[in-house]
Amino acid sequence: MVSLTGCDLVERLVRPTTAPTRTAPTSGAQPRARPSPTPLPTPSPTAQSSFSLLVTDDPVQYWSDPNDVTGLVHDGTFLWAATPSGVVRWSAAGEPRLYAVPDGLASQAILGIALDGDGHVWVGYSDHPGWSEHDGESWRTYDTREKAVEARYEAMLRAPRSDPRLWASRAGGTRVWLPTVDGMIKSYDGAAWRTYGPYSGVTRETWLVTVSREGRVWAIGEGVSTAMEGERWWDDHTFFSSIVHRHHITDAAVDDTGVWLAFTGPREQGGGVCRLEWENNRWRGYLHELNPAIPYQVYGVRVDRDGTIWLCGDGALARRSPSRPWRVLAVEGADVRSFARDPQGGLRLGSNQGIWLVPDGEDQAQGPWRVPTLFTGSKVAGIVRDAQGRLWIGTSRSVSYVDAAGGAEIVAEDEVLCLARDPAGSVWVGAATGLYRMGEDGLARQHDQSTTAVAFDAQGIPWVCTPEGQLLRLDASGPQVIADILALAGTLPRNMVLDTQGTLWLATARGLGSLSPDGAFHLATVEDGLLSEDVRAVALDVDDTLWMATAKGLARRRADGRWTRFTTESTEGGLRAMEMWDVAVDAQGDLWMATEAGVSRRTPQEADWSYYDVPKARHVLYDPEGVIWVGTDSGLYRLRADLLTAVP
Repeated sequence: MVSLTGCDLVERLVRPTTAPTRTAPTSGAQPRARPSPTPLPTPSPTAQSSFSLLVTDDPVQYWSDPNDVTGLVHDGTFLWAATPSGVVRWSAAGEPRLYAVPDGLASQAILGIALDGDGHVWVGYSDHPGWSEHDGESWRTYDTREKAVEARYEAMLRAPRSDPRLWASRAGGTRVWLPTVDGMIKSYDGAAWRTYGPYSGVTRETWLVTVSREGRVWAIGEGVSTAMEGERWWDDHTFFSSIVHRHHITDAAVDDTGVWLAFTGPREQGGGVCRLEWENNRWRGYLHELNPAIPYQVYGVRVDRDGTIWLCGDGALARRSPSRPWRVLAVEGADVRSFARDPQGGLRLGSNQGIWLVPDGEDQAQGPWRVPTLFTGSKVAGIVRDAQGRLWIGTSRSVSYVDAAGGAEIVAEDEVLCLARDPAGSVWVGAATGLYRMGEDGLARQHDQSTTAVAFDAQGIPWVCTPEGQLLRLDASGPQVIADILALAGTLPRNMVLDTQGTLWLATARGLGSLSPDGAFHLATVEDGLLSEDVRAVALDVDDTLWMATAKGLARRRADGRWTRFTTESTEGGLRAMEMWDVAVDAQGDLWMATEAGVSRRTPQEADWSYYDVPKARHVLYDPEGVIWVGTDSGLYRLRADLLTAVP
């Protein structure tokens, strides 16, 4: 059997059996219609849907999608891909080699990738302060990024193109610039460090830095700040009007007179790219809604020395040479995140579906190259275990399972909106194309309306909520409309549960909703006992005690209406973070919580707390065999329960 945590995936390459090609218009573009959803039945023909998963006795195992490529560099011989599952090195023949923690990486959650002037590959992490370097033979990890810069200063200074997530330098310059772990800026000139923070005018929570050929440095965080190399004080600017939050920024690049920011936007609106002109202090935006040649969402931006602008985005790679219209290379259905050129001048595109190839002089993308994967897409949307003991994983792009023998299969590829288990132990999947139940013959559609949340009553009958806010009860006679949740709560539920008295409880962004059997609706807020009205998840205990995970702590409501609130302070650190995402009660009555900083457990009788830190935990499931499964935005963790640290 093959372990997805090691490097033996090299023999398991899934080559493009159908070799699909995508033709690009030579100039401009027609408005690209958003693809309509199709029913769940089968996985993509380019994805290996069945293979073996090796579960070991290691205290911690981690899986993600090695085809979810976020960064690419080509060293002249190999193509290197940054993914949430580690680093994949591809040969010219399409043979992969996956590097992970056992190979010397500090983590598999790769944030950025770059080449230095000696051709060494560098990666940074989203959950580790240091960087790792591959010198052509092996990986070396530096505890801090400052130590890495001091060790390889000359090579970093000569980097042909760096990554703004790691460092920035310029030809003829003497400084290497980098964002710090705590959101500031540092520079190193080979002898001394200089630090720039809010007291110097640098925007808070800076995480991107880039520098122009003339030496103008740009820092991107909660805003945009800039200064010439050597200046102590920085000018601070607010974002372009279409950028609501810094988390929408995806990349940055500079030209001779300004900075370009790539950004994403709401699903119904999309994103784009914008440019801040330094001399005029003026933003100019390029949005898909105004120009269909701009990708619907933009994940990367690059500026060549001749002024050509490249945009990596939703379904396309777009470019514009000076005084020319935009040209678009379409890669339908794939999110292009990055690109690199090979020695022959061809393009290699990194996407959420793998690697695409565009030979020099051609306007068609071929591929994708893919590595076998437990699931498609790295953002885990749900974890459940069925009556047969199979673990089911829903992600932003697939449904898959792992059985007791380690057999793994991708059942279907679609966005999972909710994942649940009914009282009989069957798995239900809510997707944009409807509600599905897993049976002996695979997923069978039970309802053809998009389903965002599902709960089950005492008879095992599903209650579902649609994106339009309709609450439906799906009994044998067909769907029965119960209520309009959107009209009652003003928002859609994140999840919901039914108690033994028939009351439906809903986690919403505006509070805790309750719909009684007689149709009465109530929305509980902070005045009722919540720490925050932003309720992310709800769970019921055996005695109808209700537990709520909120953006600012844990809340409990007993059946008699009494409320209790729990914080990191009141639990002495047992609750790992106030920002919570999931709460669940296992068969023994233990309460399990997923927080921004890790997972927590609370026992029912003694109210003892214990925890284990996992970055950005979103979903948690306890296996009675002593295993904890944790879903995150970047993959799936398997933890031994004996790793938990008890709160004294």
